[in-house]
Amino acid sequence: MKKFVSPYGATTRRNVVLAVLALFAATVLGKVAYLQTNEKAQEKFTQASNKRFLRIRKEAAMRGNILDRNAVPLAVSTPVSSIWADPYAIEQDSENFKHLADLLGYSPAKLQQRLEDNKLNKKGEEIHFVYLRRGIEPVTAEKLLQQNFAGVYAQREYRRFYPSSDVVSQVIGYTNADDIGIRGVELLWESWLAGKAGTAQVVKDPKGRVVDILKEINPPVQGQDLILTIDKRIQYLWYRCRQVIPITLKNVSRS
Repeated sequence: MKKFVSPYGATTRRNVVLAVLALFAATVLGKVAYLQTNEKAQEKFTQASNKRFLRIRKEAAMRGNILDRNAVPLAVSTPVSSIWADPYAIEQDSENFKHLADLLGYSPAKLQQRLEDNKLNKKGEEIHFVYLRRGIEPVTAEKLLQQNFAGVYAQREYRRFYPSSDVVSQVIGYTNADDIGIRGVELLWESWLAGKAGTAQVVKDPKGRVVDILKEINPPVQGQDLILTIDKRIQYLWYRCRQVIPITLKNVSRS
């Protein structure tokens, strides 16, 4: 049997490989040189990169405090975190989904239903934002984010707190989940108490987590404090009288 001998020696094969590598390197260097010398191409490349990683984030503003005539707080705001998700990015079939539901206080079925119900708006357009839990402690939210659940994020908000709610609730009123006044002084003085939300340019990683804040475009403006003429001490005495007098009258009527 005759032995087949390739007409191409080892030197020829090596030269072919080197030629291919040289062509690849020349292509890459040519692309880099093109981007560096062509301003329009470089700008287009930068814009495409920014769309992937740069985002404009809304910065919540703190609501103004409500004080009595002696500067005693009647309504104050405290920073909290709200957990939200992109229904299309969450991996509902994974084992992590059950863990996420447990941390949020949902059953897997209830969490899945919440996501499905908020995938489309009334016009049939996709929705990529749904609240999962609002007004939780920032530390709790941070622990949840450390689990690296796909499509799950957090944003800072503020929650209203009323130190003497039983005493002055009928006068002060309250706010809704979006920190907007809907009753009493909170509603009547909404434009005074409400702050103005700001915006910031942030850098997010591929999982949507903020890794750097580049700059504040419009810093949030805190709402103005409101000092009322009422005295918390007098309000408390009146509150106690309202509790005692009906009981006294009831006992008198029985006698």
